Amino acid sequence: MPAPDPGFSLLAASAADLRREGLPKALGRALGITAIDAGMILRRSRGILREGLGREEAERIAAVLGSAGVATRVIADAVVAALPPARALLRVEPTPAGLDVLLRAGGREVIPWERIVLLSVGPWQETIRTAAKGGGAGPTAGEMAAKAGFMAMTGLPVNFGRRKGSEPKAVVRTEFHLLLDLLLEGPEDRLRVDGNRCDYSGLGAAMAPTSLANLKALAAALAAALPGAARGGGTELLLAGGRLSALGYESEEDFLREQRWWWALRRAES
Repeated sequence: MPAPDPGFSLLAASAADLRREGLPKALGRALGITAIDAGMILRRSRGILREGLGREEAERIAAVLGSAGVATRVIADAVVAALPPARALLRVEPTPAGLDVLLRAGGREVIPWERIVLLSVGPWQETIRTAAKGGGAGPTAGEMAAKAGFMAMTGLPVNFGRRKGSEPKAVVRTEFHLLLDLLLEGPEDRLRVDGNRCDYSGLGAAMAPTSLANLKALAAALAAALPGAARGGGTELLLAGGRLSALGYESEEDFLREQRWWWALRRAES
């Protein structure tokens, strides 16, 4: 008995194709849904329009989109799902020879600049519900100042919750995640800077007092050293001074979806 065909994904061929004016209408026609519903799918797609399709179905949708001037690629799901595992960095320092990094797992490496092919910044909020005692007091003055700083630079509200008191009470707080992933070739690898847990002393005079400003300074230094590297939507927005809340990431999965799209296109072309 022949093995079943693997699943296939339909990917926008470029960021420009993902922004084509006629894409929502064409995708709606291909899927038998309204252009409004198709637009909602596209906003969350991050370039991966559909996954888990049979080859014939994927090629049928691609043909409909092609008739509207939208270029796509049909790629096996296994390729689209593949990302190198992330290696967390403790410290980073741009140098003439490359990016000097200390790994959280131990060890030091100098990554040659030519190996870095994508800079991807991802911000999102995570709501955490825990049980604590009492209504307690509100946030301190320091917490309020930090909250105001985050909101001004990102447009994302931050809730520190209430400090514990004597009576059991549910506490809802928000954690702000800010990551910078670097995708490498020769061999394939992925390095991760946790914006809130990184030693930025390697930035020297460019080092700033907040994690967000430091990550922006690091991204700017990397972009200057890597004019040929691709930049994810978050990287472009951060460097342009835009509000990161406009990206609409809701989780790490959202952040990685854009990376999977770009990485699959890159591997398909090699």
